[in-house]
Amino acid sequence: MKLQLILACVITLTGGCATSTVANSGTYVEARTASVFAGACHYGAEYTTSGREAVMAWRFEEGPARGAEVVAFVSSHENLAENSSDRKSVVYLGGPRAACELALQGLRVDGCLGEILKVGDGADVQTQGDQFVVLGGEELHLRGELIPDRACCSMPSQRWYLPLGTSAPGVVGKSEIFDCDVPSMKVRFARTGENDAIVSSFTL
Repeated sequence: MKLQLILACVITLTGGCATSTVANSGTYVEARTASVFAGACHYGAEYTTSGREAVMAWRFEEGPARGAEVVAFVSSHENLAENSSDRKSVVYLGGPRAACELALQGLRVDGCLGEILKVGDGADVQTQGDQFVVLGGEELHLRGELIPDRACCSMPSQRWYLPLGTSAPGVVGKSEIFDCDVPSMKVRFARTGENDAIVSSFTL
């Protein structure tokens, strides 16, 4: 029955073309509690004690899940670069319900969210020029801009992390606001002025 419902949603959203070859794609934004682009000493000092949390955000612009926005707060007991099996997340959805269900299903299959503890509403993913804004209900607030000189491209040796939720490397951004207060994860912090964000594209 569940499979039939999923197929029905795909048929509705694609105008009757229920095919697994239709890919979802769009804009991806991420921010970590560690600097993505920094000097080697800065990176080394953070690696073992930071980088255990991240905000991951997808805006689905093409494909069966078009119109969906998904924002996730992801946490682990070690730096997320370690791909640890204990990764847990809280997810926020925005947009048409059927599209959100398809989007979340694809992300579950991808495995980047780990164990999902809670799913709520209030996802909002915005990009305009070099600016980006991500909201997850009243619990997550990320705002910043891409580094203007694109030094992450000209000095790749100082870029330490690739995105968690897409294979496209994207461009590093600096967070002006990165506030998280997620009671269900018992996590609360505020960061600012770090090269800790990435804006990219994705295909699922």
